[in-house]
Amino acid sequence: MPSATPYPEVVLLVDAGTDEGYRRARTLLQSGHRVAVTARQVTQLTRIIHGFPSSQVFAIAADTSDPAQLDRVIERVQQRFGHTDAQINALVDLPAAFRPLR
Repeated sequence: MPSATPYPEVVLLVDAGTDEGYRRARTLLQSGHRVAVTARQVTQLTRIIHGFPSSQVFAIAADTSDPAQLDRVIERVQQRFGHTDAQINALVDLPAAFRPLR
């Protein structure tokens, strides 16, 4: 059954500041997903979100190795998009990246 929303999934991609994280984020965004991305530096996030509407992408500067910051990220993403369908750690090879973050 097709999704009632224009973007089929909400994906939280943490630690997206690497080249691999950039590629994964851009692939998800180009596929039409709504994506929340985290990185430690704002410049890394700016590179990822360039060219995509704010309704599709949400960037958060955070150190997700800190459990309190990760909890805050998850809370903010749920406030913004209502839910998450997948949580991916960009530093982990797929499919291990699809394991729960907490």
